[in-house]
Formats: sequence, structure tokens, C-alpha cells
Amino acid sequence: MASSSAGRPRSGALDVVLGQRIRERRLALSLTQAELGRRIGMTFQQVQKYENGSNRVTAIVLMKLARSLDLGVTDLLNGIDGPGDEEDAQRDRLLSHFAHIRSPEVREAVLTLVAKLADQTEVSEG
Repeated sequence: MASSSAGRPRSGALDVVLGQRIRERRLALSLTQAELGRRIGMTFQQVQKYENGSNRVTAIVLMKLARSLDLGVTDLLNGIDGPGDEEDAQRDRLLSHFAHIRSPEVREAVLTLVAKLADQTEVSEG
């Protein structure tokens, strides 16, 4: 892997994709870069560098970002190895909207609805 003069790997296209996901989720939660930075113990400038893909996100920072953005690490990384398909985009939208639901009762109702719809689809396809 290519290295910068400081001995650290340069950022690349995948860092840019991850940065875009971080930014999209931050904006969906109506957080500023400064607010997200405070949540992960960094400056807004560092958040900005992660979002534009100029700095690589370490595993520890990835875990902090995911937690601060109310996501799992896999939610941020899912499909990041290449262009996603329509199913990935739909799943991402569903997860993003679901994360905004605060009521445990409404969350459970949504999960029940999705499970029933999935069951009906399996029966009709089977």
C-alpha cells in the first residue's frame, strides 16, 4: 500500500465513500461537525477531514463515530468495497429513517410490520 512521507497510508477512494456516509448520517441527525467532534473527542476540523476523505478513519474512531451517529460499525461499512446496488440503497434509507424513531412501541410496530411483509413475500414467491 502506498505511504505518505509521514509513514501513514494515504487516503483513497474508499475513504471518500466512508466520509460521505459519515457526512450524510451527521446531516440526517442535524448535527454540526463541531457537535460530532465533541461526541468523539475531536475537533470539527478533524471531522471535516474524515468527511472529505483526506484522513483515514482508524478502527477506534470508526467505533466512536458509529456510536455517536446511532449506527453500528457495519452500517457505516456495509457495501463500502464498491458501488452499492439499489437494495443496499434501500436498506440504508430504511435504517436511517428507523434510527430517527425514538418510541420503543413504534420501533417494535415497524419491526413487526417489516417481518410480516417479509413473510408474505416469501409465501408469494415460494
